[in-house]
Amino acid sequence: MDTPVKAHLRFGGSSAERWLNCTASVQMEEQQPPQIENEYMAEGTRAHALLEMALRDGTRTVLDFEDDKLKPLDPPFTADDVEAVQLALDYVYELLDKTKDHELYVERFVTADVAGEPVGGTADVMIYDPFLKTLHVIDYKHGRGKYVDAEDNKQMKLYAM
Repeated sequence: MDTPVKAHLRFGGSSAERWLNCTASVQMEEQQPPQIENEYMAEGTRAHALLEMALRDGTRTVLDFEDDKLKPLDPPFTADDVEAVQLALDYVYELLDKTKDHELYVERFVTADVAGEPVGGTADVMIYDPFLKTLHVIDYKHGRGKYVDAEDNKQMKLYAM
């Protein structure tokens, strides 16, 4: 059964590239019916949930979740799913292992008031290194067929703000 996607901020991180390039797109989007979640969106949501669970529990591998699921009605994770999440998990733990006294934030809602309008979204992972005064903003992308460049990424810059 199709379900509407959760509501987002008018000026949210996941759509920052669009609305920073075309501010009128926000008003146009508000006139459209709610977006219906497709199988790729659902797959990405499940992968995000697996990454979140692993980081919150301190789990270093999710490879044993192949053919398993987090919710009873979900389809099971494929080998591709768990391998993709494992790459992200390895990257996060590599940073954590190098960072003494780090602060780890998982699925952290971040927002700022810009001209009376909330701007922000949910950052998948943020790691703050107080010694180097460095913030790592990590946005996990599980999708197929759409490459998202990390260089000059407006979504991550917005979350870091």
